[in-house]
Amino acid sequence: MDINVTTAVIDVLKPTVYGKGTVKIYIAGPMTGYDDWNRQAFLDAEILIAGRYGDVSIFNPGKHLATDNDLTYEEVIAIDLATIIICDAMYCLKGWKNSVGAYGENMCAKLTGKIISYEEAQFKVSATMQ
Repeated sequence: MDINVTTAVIDVLKPTVYGKGTVKIYIAGPMTGYDDWNRQAFLDAEILIAGRYGDVSIFNPGKHLATDNDLTYEEVIAIDLATIIICDAMYCLKGWKNSVGAYGENMCAKLTGKIISYEEAQFKVSATMQ
């Protein structure tokens, strides 16, 4: 089901998960090959989501897991996938389809029934609840 997102991800989530506590949103997008791991795009998305919805918990891998740590790529992906499983929704940045990691994250979100919003859809949400 596609929903025009002038009201956004949280409005879609309220009837299904909002009652169980703070809504958790994961930001997915390309990092490898981008200047500074594409952090600015991730930070901009976090600001957009927080500004629009306020009381949400946002997991931003551009802030938390970009390569200034000792983790291997495989460890980062394992943490990302585990985090997606406990999140309620995902926001995909432009270019996610061209990133092996972000594409895999998107598939994980779909397989676990998350609500997914796509930046390139100009604020359209594709709700894939099972």
